[in-house]
Amino acid sequence: MKYSHIICHYSEIGLKGKNRPFFVKLLRKNIKSAFNSISTDIIKDIYKTRDRIIIALYECDDKIIDTLTPILSNIFGIAYFCPTLKIDTSITSIKDQALFMLKDESFDSFRITARVSSSVFPYSKMKLHELVGSFIQDSLNKKVNLTEPDINCYVDVISEGTFIYKNKIYGQGGMPVGSGGKGVVLLSGGIDSPVAAYYLLKRGMSLVYIHFHSLPHVSPASIEKVKDLVGVLSIYQKWSKCYMIPFAVIQENIMEHTDEKFRILLYRRFMMQIANKIAIDERAKAIITGEALGQVASQTVENIGAVDAASNLPVFRPLIGLDKQEIINTANKINTYQISIRPHEDCCTLFLPQNPATKTTAEKLDFEENKLDCNSLIKIALEQVELISL
Repeated sequence: MKYSHIICHYSEIGLKGKNRPFFVKLLRKNIKSAFNSISTDIIKDIYKTRDRIIIALYECDDKIIDTLTPILSNIFGIAYFCPTLKIDTSITSIKDQALFMLKDESFDSFRITARVSSSVFPYSKMKLHELVGSFIQDSLNKKVNLTEPDINCYVDVISEGTFIYKNKIYGQGGMPVGSGGKGVVLLSGGIDSPVAAYYLLKRGMSLVYIHFHSLPHVSPASIEKVKDLVGVLSIYQKWSKCYMIPFAVIQENIMEHTDEKFRILLYRRFMMQIANKIAIDERAKAIITGEALGQVASQTVENIGAVDAASNLPVFRPLIGLDKQEIINTANKINTYQISIRPHEDCCTLFLPQNPATKTTAEKLDFEENKLDCNSLIKIALEQVELISL
């Protein structure tokens, strides 16, 4: 089939009020950015209408649509999109194109789904259903089924023209990346934190990643693993960067000078303090982690509160109420799971205490931190940071 346009529909953006144009403009910008690598002889224009974004194509076929589909499928803000053909706004043209589109398809029942928002078109939506539906029924000897049709023929008659199509391709939904502020993600290399990042991207937040590594106590392959995770997440955000923070010296000091049972919580507090400093430089307004309530000893409500006391910024935990299988399901969906389970240690799995504290307070952790020269340790770590851009 030949196509002339792709119609992109959004859902949640349509609920916005006077600020809706901001979100639509940003979504259009993100679509244009995603198409930067696409040949200029495919995309003619990208423009917005009252309630959708339309991509005008130089006439293309199914092969080119197959190239564009994975790109559009991963742009947050698009609920679904439809490869379509723009035709003349006349009942004869609509009938003829509907017949041409359906005649070679294998089906027993069909439905015509029309939308009319053009003041110059002489027929209502219901009348268009009737006229086109009866024409297809008589021409192809097929049955109309309004509830569970084998195939659905869509006709959009809008002020910009008339578009006809038979496929809806569902996207990620959510909000356009960049509409929800900026946050800093603590990316461990495990299963959970990439999924947490995905959910915040879906809510429109731009993300900067931070990874704390324990070289030389871990393999360099653990660094490559994190780079690969950032690469996968860059499908949804094209301008990703990751701060690689050396953490071994901090861990060694915590091991040597503090109570063993607080070790993991002190790791987390240092991470929060360093993340807050990077957030200031990045003008980010939140810290994001992949913690889920009760999943491990450090993730009890008491310990979470004690760790959060070290952060001046709000800490978002989008996985807080999910169980592990739900998290794994999403990790598989976004193609991070197989990377995350590569057998490479991260910093929090090193030097684990035998009996970690499950219910502590910020005051107890403050007492332990006073045994350390925290400012110097943080300063040294930040001086040795490596910034990776993807």
